[in-house]
Amino acid sequence: MKTFFRPVLFGSLMALCANSYALTESEAEDMADVTAVFVFLKNDCGYQNLPNSQIRRALVFFAQQNQWDLS
Repeated sequence: MKTFFRPVLFGSLMALCANSYALTESEAEDMADVTAVFVFLKNDCGYQNLPNSQIRRALVFFAQQNQWDLS
């Protein structure tokens, strides 16, 4: 049983890794900026009662207005 699950698990992990890619430096900075703004709004600006999805929609709108690539 153990010999069956190890190869299946290893194969699954390899399949997931094959589809991943690294962010460029500018993409990583944009992601860090959006994350920092989300945390700031959620914790320091009194938006604790707003659902996360509503804050995310506002951030997506902001990012699109600034022509950030969100793909």
